[in-house]
Amino acid sequence: MNQPAPLLHIQRLRVAQLRKFEDFELHDLDAGLNIIAGPNGAGKSTLNAALRAAFLVRYSSNASAADLQPSGNSGAAPTVELDFALQGVPHKLVKTFLKKKRCDLHIGSQQRSEEAAEDYLAQALGFGFAPRGVKADFLGVPGLLWVEQGAHHERFSQSVGFAAQHLNKALHAQSSAVSSSNAGSLAATTGDRLIGQLDAELSQYLGKSGKPVGAYAQLIEQAEALRTQVYTQLQHIALYRSQVDELETLQQQAQQDNDQQLVVQWQQALEHAQAQRQQALAVQDAHTQTQLQLQHAQSQLEVLSQVLQQHQQRAQELQRRTLSVEQAQQAVHTAQQTHQQAQQSLSDTQQLQQQAHAHTRLAEQARQHQQLQQRLQDHERQSQQLQSAWVQAQQALKQLAQIAQTLPALRVEKSDQQQLRKLEEHLLRARLQHEALATQLQFTLPQAQQLPWHSGAEQGVWQGEGQQWLHGATTVALPGGGQLTITPGGSDVAGAAQRLESAQLALQQALRDLGVETVPQAQAALEQRNDLQAQQQIAQCLLHSHAPQGAQALKLQLQQAAQRSQALQQELAALPAPTAAVDWQQAQTALLSTNTQLEHCQVQEVAARQHLALAQQHWQTASQELAVVQQQAQDPKQQARLAQAEREAALLHAQRNQLQSQIAQHAQALQTSNLRFAEQDIERLQRSLTAHHAQVQQRHVRMASLRAALEQAGAQGLEEVNALTQAELAHAERRTQEIAQRSQALQTVLQRLKDKRSAALRRLQAPLEAHMQHYLQLLLPGGKMELDAQLLPSRVVADATADAAAQRVTGHVAQMSYGTQEQLAIISRLAYADLLLKSGHPTLLILDDALVHSDVQRLAQMKRVLFDAATRHQVLLFTCRPQDWQDAGAVVRMLP
Repeated sequence: MNQPAPLLHIQRLRVAQLRKFEDFELHDLDAGLNIIAGPNGAGKSTLNAALRAAFLVRYSSNASAADLQPSGNSGAAPTVELDFALQGVPHKLVKTFLKKKRCDLHIGSQQRSEEAAEDYLAQALGFGFAPRGVKADFLGVPGLLWVEQGAHHERFSQSVGFAAQHLNKALHAQSSAVSSSNAGSLAATTGDRLIGQLDAELSQYLGKSGKPVGAYAQLIEQAEALRTQVYTQLQHIALYRSQVDELETLQQQAQQDNDQQLVVQWQQALEHAQAQRQQALAVQDAHTQTQLQLQHAQSQLEVLSQVLQQHQQRAQELQRRTLSVEQAQQAVHTAQQTHQQAQQSLSDTQQLQQQAHAHTRLAEQARQHQQLQQRLQDHERQSQQLQSAWVQAQQALKQLAQIAQTLPALRVEKSDQQQLRKLEEHLLRARLQHEALATQLQFTLPQAQQLPWHSGAEQGVWQGEGQQWLHGATTVALPGGGQLTITPGGSDVAGAAQRLESAQLALQQALRDLGVETVPQAQAALEQRNDLQAQQQIAQCLLHSHAPQGAQALKLQLQQAAQRSQALQQELAALPAPTAAVDWQQAQTALLSTNTQLEHCQVQEVAARQHLALAQQHWQTASQELAVVQQQAQDPKQQARLAQAEREAALLHAQRNQLQSQIAQHAQALQTSNLRFAEQDIERLQRSLTAHHAQVQQRHVRMASLRAALEQAGAQGLEEVNALTQAELAHAERRTQEIAQRSQALQTVLQRLKDKRSAALRRLQAPLEAHMQHYLQLLLPGGKMELDAQLLPSRVVADATADAAAQRVTGHVAQMSYGTQEQLAIISRLAYADLLLKSGHPTLLILDDALVHSDVQRLAQMKRVLFDAATRHQVLLFTCRPQDWQDAGAVVRMLP
């Protein structure tokens, strides 16, 4: 990269006995962008700490340098060596901490040591060594431009504050025209003093929140108290006047009640309503008595009606009983004929049943003989099946025993095979790595020629034709004298050879553990084991199908089947042989038919006998009931009671008509008297009299209370006291208004001064904003960065030409995502570096694992930003993700 040399250029860094590094060096560092990569724990942060310690930590400070000590080595002396160019002059710094404290700085041909060398670097780089308790990397320009891993936005704000003196000096150097004007004075300390004086005077009246304080606040409280006091006094005066009016109103109401004599009128109306209620109650009592007499007459009529109705029912019952006796006599004759027919059918069916029973006994003997023969044949067939299953089960048991003897010898499992494949793949990768790093030598020698060689502890002779892999430096004895040394070009040939040997040993050990010599043998053993396991499962299934409950249970079943066959043979021999061929099914059918017919005849005979008995009983009952009814109808007393009931019923009908007429007259009288309204009038008038008496009593009490209160208030002179209080209030309000006008004037002057100072600051910050805008256009085209008074990025705005990314991130920086804040902080550091460089200040940018929270698009834009900044400054970028920085425009140096 062709570019002017930066004012500060680190060329070489060497560390010794520092944390994880025993002795390590970075050399030929570029004047622009340098990318140092490595995984977590490779030592990137250690090199960053070494750079910080070289410039920012006193060589004599044990506390600050304690974290540089290697773990477990209390006698170490951490050392940092730096070769760098400062303002074009070569420098060499050697600083040793802890056990061998030393600091030497070579400046061209000059030399400085100890604290003189450290103070020289502090002045040149723009920082001061921190007092006790303050971290040095927050001080000055290095603390601003050097980003540690995981640095937060708040730490960036502190760094800008510690470097503010250098940044303001650079701004004033580039803005001399503004600084010499009145606006420049406002932007400088003069403006701060004037604003401070006005703020101090305003603080006597108003606090930071704008609320009154001090005497002004006390005066406001006094005015508010007087205002409350005046309001309270006016309320008391208004209450006094309202009480006077209320007393006059109550006196008028009392006089009006006396004039109208309402109580006398209400009492007369009450007596009239009570007389009306007494008349209505008398009519209501007569009405009730008449209704009771009517109910009694009605009850007697109902009883006589029942007597007359019963006489009519007995006449109808006599006719019905006569007809029922005739019908019952006819039913008895019919039932006698039906019973004789049923007895004859039952006798005939009993003879048929006896014949069917004899025929069925012969058929049953023949059927039992045939069933025993069939059962014997079934048991013999079952015995043959059990015998066959026993043979098959014995064969399966024999096969399982053979498999159980062979299977333990095959130790290769599926997981073992997978592990062998991994080891074989690991061996292949190690062999390929070894072949890639080692040197392959091929030779073709004359038949009689030999070349002795040795490499470390290995040696041999090359002859004829062949090839050789060289793992390390190999020396060959040349014919006629002399030696040829061949050194492999790979940086880790020995390590690759060691890894290859380890992979071979691991694979051989795994094969020995499994009892095989090669991976194919292991595969064959695994397949054989799988086959045997499959055969084992088949044999177990076969055994279970023939002997589900086990071989012993099957053997027991076989013995039991033989015993059952023998018992059936004995039972068959004990039965008599059938004498004739009788169909058992036909015999059973004939017997069942005769049984059914017999049962039917028996049921018919019983039913006929019962029907005859019921018919005879019904005829007797009907005859007896007819005799009773006839006797009752002919009784003279019963006929006399009937005549008496008819005469009494006629008299009760006449009495009922008379009572109904009286009830109608009483109802009409009650309707005209309206008892309910009379009772309501009584209740209304009584309540009115009670309420009036209570109201008169309350009015007398209230009038006495008002007279006492008015006499007391008249003695206090309320209006005179209120006039004095209002005068005090007017004075306090005038004084409060004067102070409010003065504080308002001070606020106006302060605001105008601050506005002018802000305008001056914006003009003063113009160079820095230009540098900010330069980088922001590379990250967010169309966006604009706004700075606050402390030169910190405060807000991003976007114009109409801004792209979508700029539109998305507009707003206050503090409200943006962590990744965006980190990107804007790095842009700001680059702008500060450009500003410092313009004023002739040396700069160095160090980024330790920065931009890890950036997406792919933003990271690509930030690469453009860093590449542009690297044309003016040296940039050291440490990262654990080298794949993200392959296209950054610089060689990626990998840490070992």
